[in-house]
Amino acid sequence: MIPNVFPLHYYFKDPLLTVVRAVNEAARAILGLSRESDVKEGEGHRSIVGKPDVISQKTIAHVCASIPGVKILGEEDSDNPIFLPRANPEGIFQGTGLVVDPVDGSVPNSRKLGYWSIGAGVTRDGEIDAGIIIAPATEGGVGVISQKGSGAHLIEDSRITPIAPPQKYDPKKSVVFLGVDTLLYPNIAALTPVIASNVLALYTTGSGLWGLMMVAAGRAEAVIQSPQKAWDWVPAYRAILETGQVFRFFRIKSGQLIPVEKPDFRSFCYANENRLGFVAGIPELCDKLFGMLARKKDWERINPDTASGTW
Repeated sequence: MIPNVFPLHYYFKDPLLTVVRAVNEAARAILGLSRESDVKEGEGHRSIVGKPDVISQKTIAHVCASIPGVKILGEEDSDNPIFLPRANPEGIFQGTGLVVDPVDGSVPNSRKLGYWSIGAGVTRDGEIDAGIIIAPATEGGVGVISQKGSGAHLIEDSRITPIAPPQKYDPKKSVVFLGVDTLLYPNIAALTPVIASNVLALYTTGSGLWGLMMVAAGRAEAVIQSPQKAWDWVPAYRAILETGQVFRFFRIKSGQLIPVEKPDFRSFCYANENRLGFVAGIPELCDKLFGMLARKKDWERINPDTASGTW
């Protein structure tokens, strides 16, 4: 987390300054809470929510309510009028909007595994302008803050450091993360031996934002994610681009992988068919990994809500 005495105002201006403070306050608010969680109403056993998710989102909303005209697209339910409907968040690109994941990695958080994060992306006048991700339980607290045209900054050990773009790429020294949901896709699972044998290490991460933060910070080289909701990538979008790296987006439709050039309004709408998958990281590695995915046919996803009944 960011120390209270840290001079954030020297580095960031509003609305990003307020969003950074909000996410940091949320991190402080939830660290001492019970980690017990329950399955979300109407969803499958892999979708859980706990008190940290709820308190984090409320804290961020409370602090950010001071931003004039702000609208929030958040993962958890809320009756606060500044929140937009998840199905059709009209207004997210008008003025200032926030896309909030109050706890990305609810399972790692509930099990005290450490690799979970809190993220908020800032949209301004039609584009994704900035973002912050904080991982309070990683190495004593790590964060990445980014804004269009201002680069990305690493916060760690009570210091803030500009992140330089990666200078060299060697696949045999590369770390690649798989989002945990990717393993529900047989096409991706079939590629894991090939990828693992050509890189230094291939891991799964229970927090996609955490993995993207590590790529932006230069501690990993790529993340592969199956189609995700907006809050699972928007907070990291600007950090990846500002460090000279790329997103290669796609959707899956009728069993086919369809490349998507850039995020559109659909990407922010909750329905499955709108969600974006991606490969993000060093351009050369992303092109290689994306090409491997694109050559696969007959894309399907194992539904854990039905398959789990066989155990």
